[in-house]
Amino acid sequence: MRRLSVVFLLGMGLLATLGCVESPQIIPEESTSGDSATVDELMAGLSAESAEQRCDAIDRLAKLGEGGAAAVDELARLVSEDESPLVCAHAARALGEIGDAAKPAAEVLARAMTHEDSDVRQMAVEALAKIKPGRDKVVPLLLTALGDKDISVVLRGTHALAELGPDVVPPMIEALKDEKTAYWAVLVLHDVGPEAKAAVPAMLELLDAGQPETQLRVVEALGDIGDPAAIPKLIEVLQGHPSKIEIVAAHALAKFGPAAKDAEELLVKGVEEGEAEDDVVKQTVYAHSLAMIFPDDEARKTKAVELLVEMLKSDEARLRTAAAEALVLLDADPRIVRKPMLAALASADEESRQAMLSTIARLGEKVVPRLREALKNPEGRPYVATILGEIGPDAAPAVPDLVAALEGESADVRAQILFAIGNIGEGIAPAMSAAQAALADEDVAVQRAAVYVLGRMGAEAKEAIDDLTPLMTVEDQEDDDAMALALYAAWAIVSIDPSDSEPVRAAVPHLIRGLSHSDIAVRVEAAESLGKLGAVAKDAVAELEKAAAAASADEKAVFEETLQKVRG
Repeated sequence: MRRLSVVFLLGMGLLATLGCVESPQIIPEESTSGDSATVDELMAGLSAESAEQRCDAIDRLAKLGEGGAAAVDELARLVSEDESPLVCAHAARALGEIGDAAKPAAEVLARAMTHEDSDVRQMAVEALAKIKPGRDKVVPLLLTALGDKDISVVLRGTHALAELGPDVVPPMIEALKDEKTAYWAVLVLHDVGPEAKAAVPAMLELLDAGQPETQLRVVEALGDIGDPAAIPKLIEVLQGHPSKIEIVAAHALAKFGPAAKDAEELLVKGVEEGEAEDDVVKQTVYAHSLAMIFPDDEARKTKAVELLVEMLKSDEARLRTAAAEALVLLDADPRIVRKPMLAALASADEESRQAMLSTIARLGEKVVPRLREALKNPEGRPYVATILGEIGPDAAPAVPDLVAALEGESADVRAQILFAIGNIGEGIAPAMSAAQAALADEDVAVQRAAVYVLGRMGAEAKEAIDDLTPLMTVEDQEDDDAMALALYAAWAIVSIDPSDSEPVRAAVPHLIRGLSHSDIAVRVEAAESLGKLGAVAKDAVAELEKAAAAASADEKAVFEETLQKVRG
């Protein structure tokens, strides 16, 4: 997930709360190696009397990344011997942050996977995935996580295995043969996606002998892996299996398009059964599958659209979300679906609305052309902009359309559109002129959004520094909006060009002010920006020390790292 500027999110009112996140909490984008004295000092802290002090030293070493390599042996000792499970867990995580240099600790981490504390086991799994001691070593170790009694450890293991990509397919094929690990192996292969085709024959066998829940996951995975060899078996699954599995099979077959035409008879039968049994979900899913498999059949497409439009009115959020995704995939006539889609979004609670938008966004670049067209409709424009922003860099072709959509819109919508452009992040240079112009907007939310766009643009927005600089001059220090805007402008200027200059020096006092902000997220963002300036930000030392003293162990590491940079 892309990392957004927290100061901007706060200003937009989109960061209502920021709870502390369990480790790893804040990992800087770039590690600082630190000098040997600092590492030695932190290593001395590993023998501190209290567990809290030991954790503090561990987390600060973790911040050094490879620079903390000298501490590997001592961290490994803590993982295996410390009496505090919290210290063991933090030490395991730190080894993962150190990376390749922590490979000698692989055996200790392997033993930690049998620790009585589930947090220690979780961190050991994550660390092994990061240090990558070789596929032959790491895969067998991570496989043991699939049999863990704690679901959180198992999920860490599946995620770590999936990140290994196609290399993990052969051992997952073996794991499919064990009833205890088959379910989780299917999830891993599903995440690997099309590169897991070699596992399809073994997965097909589970459709005859596996547990029902495992069979369900197999059917889902086969649709996304996309090997046509699975089609005959998926067609078989359309009859003689629990209804839920049959419906999922129909949905999976839709993803093969015309290649699944042999499923026609059973799909037609399913539509009829769904109608007779008043099973709206079955009727709709089977009708959608027919429309996807026979894309030139307008009658089938019309029927599917009608059913999906009705499903948008469902009381169940998951059904509304599924219907929205299916309508986008069908490329349904916007004149038919626009109003019910907007009604479903408008009536949904915030969580359900975000789920619908995120589901469409996950379809990625293939839906960008349709979203660009949808921007022409003012009523749905805020939603479409949000989806494009969530898609990210793949939505860059839509930036000119988003810029054009700014014309004549309300301040709220202009701010949303600019925010979406900023979220796209890459390829947003075509928005330069529009963002510069928006800096003079009468609405402060629009100004903040424009600042965000320019900050995200980075070096490409260098010519905008002259426009951003005046925003840092505030006549009325009691004007909260103006003071906040000055802080955002300071962040953007440093993001664009952190080299020593008059605008950068003018930004420093505002960033220092950000260090005493009531929200830790803003303090951290300000510190990271100051860190980019090195000795130019030397006046921030006192406030950084205060912020470090008041911060938690994980947060303190950010301020300590910045102090190292500004002290030179």
